[in-house]
Amino acid sequence: MSDNGRLYLGIDFGNTTVGVAAIYPPVDGEDQSTVRYHVIDRWRVTHTREMGRSRLPTRLAYSEEGFHLRSRLWGYAILPAAPANSWFKLPLDEGIMSRVRDGRFIEDKWTESVGIFRQSEGRSYKEMASTFLSYLDEEIRIFLRRAKLHNLPKTLTFTYPATWSDESVVTLREAIHAAGFGTDEGDQVVMGPEPLAVVSALMKPDSGEIKIKATDAVIVCDCGGSTIDITSYDIVTSDLRPPTQLTAHTEPLLGSTCIDRAFYELVSTRLIPNFDKLGLRETSPTSMMMRDFEEVKRKFDENSAAYRHAFREVIKFRQEYACRVYLLQSQLRDLFQPVVTRICNLLSEQIDEANRVAGKDIINKIILIGGFAGSPYLESAIRQRFETNEMTVYRPDRPENIIAASAALWAKEYDEATPHPTYHYGVEFGQGPDNTVTDDIAWFRKKHERFDQPNTRKAIRVKCTLNTKVHGTAVYFFRTRICPAPEKAKEGVELIGAMTLDLTTLINAGTPAEGDDVVFRFLVNVGLQEIDVAAFIDDYHVGRQRIPMA
Repeated sequence: MSDNGRLYLGIDFGNTTVGVAAIYPPVDGEDQSTVRYHVIDRWRVTHTREMGRSRLPTRLAYSEEGFHLRSRLWGYAILPAAPANSWFKLPLDEGIMSRVRDGRFIEDKWTESVGIFRQSEGRSYKEMASTFLSYLDEEIRIFLRRAKLHNLPKTLTFTYPATWSDESVVTLREAIHAAGFGTDEGDQVVMGPEPLAVVSALMKPDSGEIKIKATDAVIVCDCGGSTIDITSYDIVTSDLRPPTQLTAHTEPLLGSTCIDRAFYELVSTRLIPNFDKLGLRETSPTSMMMRDFEEVKRKFDENSAAYRHAFREVIKFRQEYACRVYLLQSQLRDLFQPVVTRICNLLSEQIDEANRVAGKDIINKIILIGGFAGSPYLESAIRQRFETNEMTVYRPDRPENIIAASAALWAKEYDEATPHPTYHYGVEFGQGPDNTVTDDIAWFRKKHERFDQPNTRKAIRVKCTLNTKVHGTAVYFFRTRICPAPEKAKEGVELIGAMTLDLTTLINAGTPAEGDDVVFRFLVNVGLQEIDVAAFIDDYHVGRQRIPMA
């Protein structure tokens, strides 16, 4: 393995499951253009049947609720009897949640068993997302340590639905950083829409998946556990310019978990006596019953000869007694068909909408991705309804992993296309308005750090006591190549600019008053060529300066 390489990680943080893919540096003597994907499939599990799974459940539990002695209860590590929190990513997007609240979501025994939208001890959804991601960060570190890659710098791409608002993306970004991602020296976190990452990857000649021509118009149908996300693109060109997005739609409360819910209703009302007396140990997503049903659901295809001639899958169930649940082919079809029909109808509507926006019938490819896209029954239904000489339906071999793998490739291409700053950049407050001297340097941009936007804003806060006799003060900007960056100015730390802060308007206003604690807020807009700094106390603008980075 090259000692000077860089790791590229793609993280598909979904509402029901999460997946991680990595692109390793080329080994010594290997072609530098070689791309080798590695999907993380070694998670801490409580049952052998979860070993080797590439997707980890997005679920979280807390030890203070009295069901475990372990402190980190997440993913597969949650035992069946534990009350867990699920679907805490979806509420990060207020637009989707407003639709969920408009009468679309019904609480019942199934949602209670899964822990959908549950909030332990009043924790916020953002806090739970950050906690879950912090455990994921540690698990990735363990994986990289085993592979002897933990000392390499990383570029990580997190994806999000194309329908998310800027505010939702910012909320997710804050949760990601609070979890610890991007804190190591030389690490960088970038973000991008899930379908665009997939389309961009499949446009590459070496993707090995599909060749999308410049004349194509594609619709990406992301079939997940709790939502169906459909986004359309006009490719326009195959060069570095991104495809043109035509439409984007998220349908909440539609996905593979709708089948789980229907199965739960079936067994509770018709197949298992006294079902209401059972607890989480027998009915939660990690119970034996639901684990067995998950295996049945993954394999079901009414066109399969084995199922057509004799289909009698056994769901093992235990409490005081053993109860066997026999599912016939017709019963499984009844569970699948309403969900699959809704997805096909939605896909048809979105194809029509994309063609309407384009002004002509241009959609000629459907790309199926996401965990539920791996269902043979769903794939067959979509092909039968939509595939023609003019329309191609394509599903990758591992549709559940394609977003994470595409995000890893996006991270690699972003890193190769973005200039690498060769300095740390920092600010020193100097003599403050309370006549104290603070010569510590706050480094706001690290050497080799890259951003996912052309200009990225960072906030620096400095607290001091206001002295109304001091109407002006200065801050100083430095750069250095020293690693790690020193706390104070010394040899090798270069002064590159200064900014004078004018406090006259603030002092004349009389608020805050003499002796009050005030907080200086510096908004540092880091571009590729210069640093634009604006300084505020409360709503008072007290200074601005542009500092060249050359």
